[in-house]
Amino acid sequence: MNKKMPPWLQGTVNDDPGFARMLIVLHSIVLTAALAILLITNTFTPANITFWILSLLSVLLLVSLVLSLYGYFSFGRFIVPAGLIVAITALVFNGQGMHDTAMVAFSAALLLGGMLVGRHGLWGFTLLCMTAITLVGLSEMNGIITPTMREYTGWDDILINYTLLISIATGMNVLMKRMEESVKQAQTNEQAWRLSEERFRSFMETSPAIVIMKDADSRYVYCNPRVESLFGR
Repeated sequence: MNKKMPPWLQGTVNDDPGFARMLIVLHSIVLTAALAILLITNTFTPANITFWILSLLSVLLLVSLVLSLYGYFSFGRFIVPAGLIVAITALVFNGQGMHDTAMVAFSAALLLGGMLVGRHGLWGFTLLCMTAITLVGLSEMNGIITPTMREYTGWDDILINYTLLISIATGMNVLMKRMEESVKQAQTNEQAWRLSEERFRSFMETSPAIVIMKDADSRYVYCNPRVESLFGR
């Protein structure tokens, strides 16, 4: 790996081929979604701010994809879920607002962010999703966007989405914390087993007693150095 690359680009999972393939596929999916939204929402015009937002997002995703192909994943771990949130926001902005079926995709973006950045970055993506929902809701209530169901939109819609996101984030946080504890416990058990094995081997190799082990078929599977010194190999 190029030592001149900034640490924030290098990441900690560069040697995991499964993670690499998954992140590259996710880049492709989100990039395709951003470009598709440009076409579906008919915002492919420089006069529309959504055009510039999604265009910038597409460029960032493309840069991140190239970095991922070269083994630098940290940037992609953040830009993929963040990009998905931006793409969803653009879609509902140009669709039915708070009542657009695409609103449920914020939950998917939150789950994706939690999986890619871990428990400690989960709440950051929760806040980002809540900010996007607030932006859509306030824009709709103040007439900045005018979907057909605008008159039914209120703070209750925003709060319902907040509750859903916080519930998902809380559940993921608990689950990921328990998984971390399970991994730590497994590592502790493995270390204890290795230490016990090393002590047993050390005892056997230095013991003056004759130690011979057989398996269930009466085949010799082990003898300590004392046996070898007396009878040879």
